[in-house]
Amino acid sequence: MWEVTKYNPAKLFDEVPDEAFHAYQYFNIPANLEPGNKKNPLEILRKIAHPDDFVLVKLDIDNSSLENAYIAQLLADPALLSLVDEMFFEHHVNFEPLWRNWGSSADKNLFLADSYKLFFSFRQKGVRFHGWP
Repeated sequence: MWEVTKYNPAKLFDEVPDEAFHAYQYFNIPANLEPGNKKNPLEILRKIAHPDDFVLVKLDIDNSSLENAYIAQLLADPALLSLVDEMFFEHHVNFEPLWRNWGSSADKNLFLADSYKLFFSFRQKGVRFHGWP
């Protein structure tokens, strides 16, 4: 998990259930988008995940340009994408019913049809891909 907003680590880790604590990884620093950078979450995924692991990715930065860049990295790298089994993504597109939720983070040049195309492209590559508002 990556989060740029600072949180009290003692309080945060106290809330992690005992049965999940050993698997919990939390980075309270900004993620880096640059491929190969040690602070890029996708590079860490590449180093710790194995093909037989179940990997679920939730991408929710509330910054369309950053989110779309991570999506592009995944789609451009078949080896990395093969590690991901399931993914959740809030695709901020030009869709009026969700403007109140997304505000200025929505990409006015993308529409709901673009979301369906994106989701389908991941599903064609074997990733169960879901969106939510």
